[in-house]
Amino acid sequence: MYNPQAVIVSKKFWDSLSPADQKAVTEAMAEATTFQRGVSRVQANVALEDLKKAGMQVTEFPAAELDKLRAKVKPVVEKHSEKVGAETVKEVYSTLAKLRGTK
Repeated sequence: MYNPQAVIVSKKFWDSLSPADQKAVTEAMAEATTFQRGVSRVQANVALEDLKKAGMQVTEFPAAELDKLRAKVKPVVEKHSEKVGAETVKEVYSTLAKLRGTK
């Protein structure tokens, strides 16, 4: 399970920062995001290997099966896209495609 963390500040605080400070915070958060995701991936892989060593049987879906699952949930995504926002859904799929190495 991936548990993302968020850094949240009030608009009042953000607006009180100089443009240079806003840029520094934004860049620091981008760097922290990249670092945290790398650490998380390593920890997930270590945990999975530990489970396998302890005797857990792990089944990984072939790409074709994952495609079938994605096709099954597509109507659900389409149904809720209007509530979430089409741009948000498009951005999520774009990011997933980049992570999967597809376009």
